[in-house]
Amino acid sequence: MSETATSGKHESAIIENGSEAASDFTAPVATGPAQQPCMIFFTSGTTGLPKAAEITRRSLIINLQQMSIPVYGPIQPKEKLLLPLSISHLFGVISAYYALVNGGTVVTMAKFDAKHMVELAMDHKIACMHLTPPMLQALAYESSANAESFMTVRSIIVGGAPLDANIASLCKKKMALRDLRQTYGMTELGGLCTLSHIECGKVESVGVPLPGMLFKIVHWETKLLCQPNQIGQLLVMGPQTMPCYYKNPKATTEVMDNQGFVKTGDAAFYDENGYVYVLDRIKDIIKHKGTLICPSEVELILRAHPGIDDCAVVGRQDHVSGEVPAAFVVKSASHPLLSSAEVRQYVSGKIATFKELRGGVFFISEIPRSSCGKVLRRHLRQFWDRERTNSKADEKPAAKSGGIAAAKSDGKRPSLTSSTGPKPPAGRGRAKASPSPKPGPTRAKK
Repeated sequence: MSETATSGKHESAIIENGSEAASDFTAPVATGPAQQPCMIFFTSGTTGLPKAAEITRRSLIINLQQMSIPVYGPIQPKEKLLLPLSISHLFGVISAYYALVNGGTVVTMAKFDAKHMVELAMDHKIACMHLTPPMLQALAYESSANAESFMTVRSIIVGGAPLDANIASLCKKKMALRDLRQTYGMTELGGLCTLSHIECGKVESVGVPLPGMLFKIVHWETKLLCQPNQIGQLLVMGPQTMPCYYKNPKATTEVMDNQGFVKTGDAAFYDENGYVYVLDRIKDIIKHKGTLICPSEVELILRAHPGIDDCAVVGRQDHVSGEVPAAFVVKSASHPLLSSAEVRQYVSGKIATFKELRGGVFFISEIPRSSCGKVLRRHLRQFWDRERTNSKADEKPAAKSGGIAAAKSDGKRPSLTSSTGPKPPAGRGRAKASPSPKPGPTRAKK
């Protein structure tokens, strides 16, 4: 079986699941109670205030049916799913129902801890796991996580935020995993919307649309449909998407286009085989002299530095070019003397000149993230607001900045160059990941 997307002219470049399994899938028609909301979940609010999305009974049933098609290698009766995700979040709820309706058993965790997860995997002979990227990253650097302790684990699905390809490769090798995949979804879409077939191997992709789902990626300004490997805005339509935001008709109208597609707010592209790659939130993309810079492209280079445990890139206002990239960096304990100049020099030459860190490098103790691992870039941007409010000199520490300490920069700005727009990154991995996150309640999203 193959999973492909139709492509060609703008009018036909709609990404859908072309597999034989998908052709046999028909969403149930429901009226009355099935169309009524059974749950309300708040969106993550990574780029704005959270909104309450209604999820209907029909939406829940359809998503569970989609995920349970044999080509995706669903959990089997009597198998056990380890679920460290919060069931106050849609990803956690969908995962729990998914295991139960297929006759499986759900093993939950009060709070996430990598070592305890390994113990549970061995004690309960876990077959499947649903995780977020920070959880997988923690397992990658947990000494007890190995092929022996994960002997019964046959499948891990990761969602909630983009997954680092190098971390994924490390986990597959270290724990001898045959099946490690990404999925994509969001609250407004009623749950998960993509998966690759089991043991696909394209871990850097979020997969292809689930049966019944239609994806389209449109140009930022013209709104014409993008062709393969062209980055644009991702829009999704399907039988399980939310009917509306709770008591918020204005926001509901704004999130839909005139064809009924949900505007996800994510930048993405797809390849010639219809596999989708999600990059960044559109609001997080840096706008430099009319061109666009994906923060993840710069972060990819930064994470390969052995002295960087974690990082995030945001756009800093510039009166000449609009925005320039700036980096917030968490130093590795092995490189306590890492300087902003060294970081900027490391990036220089590895990326187009206009994408270099002319906005500065700032060292902080921790990158703010949502419960599902997404970088909260708006929290980092507030550093500039504090800087302006306090009238501090450029890139000096802000008083009581909540742990954000600015590194001194040389202030030099190389000449700018232009580009036709963002291009898909050559890879999404990193050479070194941040240490295991501290144990605590976790939630998952999109």
